[in-house]
Amino acid sequence: MLIEEFTGTWCQFCPQGIVTMDKLRETYTDGSVIPVAVHSGDEMKATSFSEIDRNYSDGYPSAIMNRMVYIEYIYPTEYCIEEIDAFRALPTPSKVTATAHFNETRNGVIFNTKTSFCFDNANAADEYMLSFAITEDNVGPYKQNSAFGSQPAGTLPGWDNGKPSSIETIYNDVARQINNVTTGSIPKSVEAGKEYEYTYELKFKAATKISNVENLNAIVYLINRKTNVVENAYMIKSEDLLSSGIEEIEATDNTNAPVEYFNLQGMRVKEPANGLYIRRQGSDTRKVFVK
Repeated sequence: MLIEEFTGTWCQFCPQGIVTMDKLRETYTDGSVIPVAVHSGDEMKATSFSEIDRNYSDGYPSAIMNRMVYIEYIYPTEYCIEEIDAFRALPTPSKVTATAHFNETRNGVIFNTKTSFCFDNANAADEYMLSFAITEDNVGPYKQNSAFGSQPAGTLPGWDNGKPSSIETIYNDVARQINNVTTGSIPKSVEAGKEYEYTYELKFKAATKISNVENLNAIVYLINRKTNVVENAYMIKSEDLLSSGIEEIEATDNTNAPVEYFNLQGMRVKEPANGLYIRRQGSDTRKVFVK
């Protein structure tokens, strides 16, 4: 299920949304809840999400589940999680999964999707479509206004009890780009239980703001075109997006030459952390993903 939160750094109450989204990431590590933070009025606003913002936001911060249920309480997070768990318990009539990887020039993401339904439908293409999106983690720091600094400890953890009215903050799940595919993403008709494959390349638009492609997550939505409800969704996290299709380091190496690592700008790295690097050992040079 998809949680879309509407927020903005200019809004003094948006720290509530930040705390809640972080809590959701910690609570639902199995991918059953996919957070997307749709920003407005700040440096992280994404033009392709503007229509969603206009149609679904109800002030800032606010949030919706699958564009179907308005989450009444963003904070305290316990109330938000109660609503989400009640919604998660409901059966879903359709399913979408995907793998994804960067294209050769890393200016886009290629999705390979599988969609299935619990029922036959002779008009599936008229009633359903896939949408493809990217979000970014570790964005910033940007300043976030807060009105909680004068509140007692425990009012809003991390933002209360003498904290300043403006705090430099790192943001996760930042909505960057979404593409709706109304033609071809779903077959004209479908059979119950059968998987239907579809490949799509999401090219980054010139207006799309991306700080670091290595922090991107890729998401596919299955949307009911009649109701605009998100029937299901699936996310490929940044570490899986980076490692897909990249040759891993061999467990053993028979050469005696020393191993060297370089970042993608050609600078030598003594102790590579998680990420994509160039590994050189003698005459053997390859791209590797270090976990």
